[in-house]
Amino acid sequence: MELLEEQINTIKSLLLVPYECVPPAVFLYGHPSTGKTTALTHVLSQFAGLSAVVSCVECYTPALLFQLVLRQLAGEDQRCDSVSSFVSTLQRIADEHPEENIAIVLKDAERLRDQDASLLPTLLRLQELAARPVCLVLVSNIIWDKFLTPGGLPQPLLVHFPQYSRGALLEILALDRPAEVDEHFYRGFLSLLLAVFLAPCRNLRELRYLARANFARYREPVLAGEVDAGDARRLWRHVEPHLKAALKTVYLREVSSAQWERMQGLMPGAETAGADDTRRLNTELPFYSKFLLIAAYLASYNPAKTDRRFFVRRTGRGPGRVRPRPAAGARASALLTGPRTFPLDRLLAIFYAIVEDRVAPTASIYSQVSSLVTLRMLARIGGSDNLDIAKYKCLVDFDTIKSIAKTVHLEVERYLYDFV
Repeated sequence: MELLEEQINTIKSLLLVPYECVPPAVFLYGHPSTGKTTALTHVLSQFAGLSAVVSCVECYTPALLFQLVLRQLAGEDQRCDSVSSFVSTLQRIADEHPEENIAIVLKDAERLRDQDASLLPTLLRLQELAARPVCLVLVSNIIWDKFLTPGGLPQPLLVHFPQYSRGALLEILALDRPAEVDEHFYRGFLSLLLAVFLAPCRNLRELRYLARANFARYREPVLAGEVDAGDARRLWRHVEPHLKAALKTVYLREVSSAQWERMQGLMPGAETAGADDTRRLNTELPFYSKFLLIAAYLASYNPAKTDRRFFVRRTGRGPGRVRPRPAAGARASALLTGPRTFPLDRLLAIFYAIVEDRVAPTASIYSQVSSLVTLRMLARIGGSDNLDIAKYKCLVDFDTIKSIAKTVHLEVERYLYDFV
């Protein structure tokens, strides 16, 4: 809780207040796994009034949202088909509990943007409509600016949850240390894990999963008596191949740990697991989406200074003058650092260089980039809505890209810095 002390104190100052002093709306936002729910749950445990916590993922209609909120506030099912019915029922519940504030918490609030356009403005004005001390708390992974509509919205009080620092992540991950494991030994493993994964992934849930999945491999030679627990160099050499393999599965692995371990070769059946996963990821993408994904991979793993060498046309299609292959140490370092971010204009430049047809820069091409982000094959970095300044990162591994490239008859190795 010390890591969230500032945010917890801010929420307390807004919710743990005397009767009729709660604000109309509070907006908690930040990247996934930054402690929003943890901090809010801690404050609500001290909240003396009525509270309801609902996930907007479950509420595909306004009526269902109203019913779930009223069920938690009143303790029984309440029929509610309209906003006026919801407000009148909310007034009755407030009158039955005088001198008590009401907090309505809506998690995954970005889903409200897919509902009726009048729902969110109505919820933000609940205190005004009901004339009762009702505070709406919205919890979201996106910034408030993305909720704004042309007609405008009432401005809530904003509480930002920043990403955890390296030190904070280390402290949180250390809480999962098995009881029989020495703390210094486990922290040494976490330091290696963060050195590999921190650049491409700062999601706490993903890092915790990776720590649990790889710690057994890290400790294996120690338990076998082959390596001393203090020999960090030999431990690193032992676990390095497994961390490299895990780096390719960040955000793309199956939820099942058994399937992920088969990809690592930890269980029987590992020989076919990789091929099955490649076939699963190599979906029937549109023709130009395949070239866009290949271009994204090239932009993520090729240094920007090599673009002219590979993609400026000289005597036909393909890269120009071939240079000596980079040293093995440099290639290993590039693999460990993971995919790098690139701007949209670089992605499109590579796309137009590798695609055979003359493709006009239409809205269809831009929409296919957005579709690849939705499919979690690309990650969008930054919060701007302007496509021309957006930055992206490829989340697909080389085996999948190679498989996709075969379907469009493209020899992707000719364009990769590590293979030339």
